[in-house]
Amino acid sequence: MFAFEVSTKDNELTMKRYNPPSCRRFTLHLIILALILLNPVPANAAACPNPAPELGANYNQYIADIDPGLLARSKVKWVRTFVDIERNYLTFSRDGSISGILTSNVSQGSSPVSTPSENLAIYSIDHFVNSKSVSVGGSPIKTIVSLKFDFKYRNSGVPRKNTKQMNDLLWAVAQFLTANNLGAHIDILVVGNEPMFETPTDQKDVANFGTFMNLLISEVASLKSWFPGWNYQIYVGALNKASTLRNDPILQQIISITNSNSAVAGLDLHEHVASLQEQADDLNFIRNTENVTKPIISTEFSLVGLWDAHENDTLGSWGSANGYASTTRVYEWINDLVNQAAAGSPISQDKFLSYFNSQSWYPQNWFQTMYQQFQCYDTYAVTYGLMSPIHVPPILYDKTSMLWYVNFLYNCTLLGMGADGYCNASPLLANDFQNAINGM
Repeated sequence: MFAFEVSTKDNELTMKRYNPPSCRRFTLHLIILALILLNPVPANAAACPNPAPELGANYNQYIADIDPGLLARSKVKWVRTFVDIERNYLTFSRDGSISGILTSNVSQGSSPVSTPSENLAIYSIDHFVNSKSVSVGGSPIKTIVSLKFDFKYRNSGVPRKNTKQMNDLLWAVAQFLTANNLGAHIDILVVGNEPMFETPTDQKDVANFGTFMNLLISEVASLKSWFPGWNYQIYVGALNKASTLRNDPILQQIISITNSNSAVAGLDLHEHVASLQEQADDLNFIRNTENVTKPIISTEFSLVGLWDAHENDTLGSWGSANGYASTTRVYEWINDLVNQAAAGSPISQDKFLSYFNSQSWYPQNWFQTMYQQFQCYDTYAVTYGLMSPIHVPPILYDKTSMLWYVNFLYNCTLLGMGADGYCNASPLLANDFQNAINGM
């Protein structure tokens, strides 16, 4: 177990990893906890002596949108996607149980049978593999693939050991990884994607989850010994709302597997938060409460919870000064921006930024702070939503929607296309993102 040496200077929190004598460990942990609770947000990167996380691009399931030119331009070191195994590789019987494998999806080549908006399982493994051709700083870009298991889909539940359903699922994963030799092009394979939200709460499903995970980890670990050039590291996760859901039985099983399974290299966290404090709480919970010492990555993060908290605010005086009724709701304004961008007349970056700067709740340089907090808790790599999906027609929001469109760095959905042929960059994070890439 590691601990931190803590000192304060000029109201900054400085943490240094070391191994203290056992007689001092308990006292130091109490000091650490108190200081983190008092000041969880570091003032600057100098307060965090750990290496800065490697920054990458997250595309979720929208593999068709991966643009090697944009990857090279943004200088990201990673590209990440996920695939939903149930929805794209398995068939189901009337009672909801897994009944077989969609082999046509597994073997599909570079010509999609449906639209390019489909994800990796439907579209093209080749398209993802080709992202490895991008070189950043003389090294090829690295890749992360997350295996998503939506056990609530068709009420399938968690398959049991030694059943046809379990064998079909394991075989589907193996077929996915061997198609076009995909496994040779993956650097990190994440087993799971927010399982606390996608696993039924039925007692049998919860009790069986750990067995399923360990079997799956064993399967993907053994594949590496069967195929030359397969060297991916296995992570588990991804945990979202870790500190809030700290007592969730699925979340606790993932943490236990991280700490105990020798085939697992690390843990994936999703930080979709409503505040910078929430992110700090999550990271502190994982590192210091649950004592996870293995590497951590974060394949998704954003302040979407904060945007959502204000989606029913009115534009007020800013709206009156910018052509809107003062009673216009934020989500209605976002819908208008979507329509303007689709019509070829997007809002300017400066005007877009001016709304947020006019709001007392908006945290300046939030991306920089999130990135620095990842560094303080020794996070290895983080991937952010690089570009808004362009192959998927936008869906307008209502008063209960999650405002995902606000997050993206290159944001055609709200800010339109620039003269250079790329989506215009969001002023909410563009400078901080570039500074993180440049190590500033």
